[in-house]
Amino acid sequence: FCEKPLCLNVAELSQVVAQWRAHEGRWSVLVGFNRRFAPMARQLRDYLGGGAGAYSIQYRVNAGALPANHWTRDRAIGGGRLIGEVCHFIDFVSFLTSAEPKRVWAVHPPTADEDLHLTLEMTDGSVASIAYVAQGGASLPKEWVEVHRSGRSGVLDNFRALALHGSSGRPKMRKRGQDKGHRALMAGWVESLRGGQPLISFRSIVATTLATFAAEESIKSGRVVELDVDHVLDPTHSSA
Repeated sequence: FCEKPLCLNVAELSQVVAQWRAHEGRWSVLVGFNRRFAPMARQLRDYLGGGAGAYSIQYRVNAGALPANHWTRDRAIGGGRLIGEVCHFIDFVSFLTSAEPKRVWAVHPPTADEDLHLTLEMTDGSVASIAYVAQGGASLPKEWVEVHRSGRSGVLDNFRALALHGSSGRPKMRKRGQDKGHRALMAGWVESLRGGQPLISFRSIVATTLATFAAEESIKSGRVVELDVDHVLDPTHSSA
């Protein structure tokens, strides 16, 4: 079990993949992407999953500012806020769509050094926008997710309230104390070690990690960056 992130750079990811391949079938690997295990996250996916077509997703994270010397912002220790935290939200998009990031475009506003804006194109054609904001008001709840697909919409408010909208009538409302899935993640992890299926496929974990590196590259280059998960999992694989 590895708390996010899985690793901090492409070289480390290659080492992890190499070890996985050497121990395939005997290793069970899990990263602490807890949000996909939240009860309301499951309800949201179940409600939208019966339709056809791509998803449109907006995910806003009011993360709050951190001191310049905070360990999370240290690229060599915490990976920085993109690699160290935004991976959570990329994984959540993968969970909702049951797809992988295919292309990534990211912008880092020069006047707000902790803010990050990502656009992800998924392998199923879905598109997700992630706004990670450090300069927002402290009274604004941390996370807001809005998802649309096939005439249905869902709005998840900080993992405390869920509104499910259909073609007519009032939305279905769910409210409860905040639950971001930590308990379900650990319970599922224990069960998987007893012989159950992996909670998150290793391929999905690698794809999410690779997407954070692609976002970082996109910020530096100003270009859309394509992912080649197959090549990372098997360096002998050719995408040509």
